[in-house]
Amino acid sequence: MGTFKVAFKAIIKKDDKILVLKRSSKEDVFEQLWDIPGGRMFFGEMPEEALTREIKEETGLDVKISSPFTVWSFFASDDLQVIGITMLAEYVKGTVKLSEEHTEYRWINPEEFAQLDAHKNLKKEIALYAGK
Repeated sequence: MGTFKVAFKAIIKKDDKILVLKRSSKEDVFEQLWDIPGGRMFFGEMPEEALTREIKEETGLDVKISSPFTVWSFFASDDLQVIGITMLAEYVKGTVKLSEEHTEYRWINPEEFAQLDAHKNLKKEIALYAGK
């Protein structure tokens, strides 16, 4: 019998751009692919707390989380399923300071995401966000 974890990701908007991060080669899944900020929730955390913590750890930014956007899932291993929720968020303040989990960041127009090396499901999600 397997287990599951809950993860939260954020499409962070600043002006008309969104923040994307390139995952490190040391990550356990989706290494060296472009992604959006977020991560897994710890037991006892509330969803907004978990996402706010992950964004702060990965980028150093302060954001305002607004509403859920999509729900997704993937198998991280044969016995671990990750259930995820992508939230919409607005940039509040700060300068991006990447953690060890990422090697690069960009503020891009959502339409540009299709050109980046990213997981196909995230490409669909960002295209939906962009209205494509």
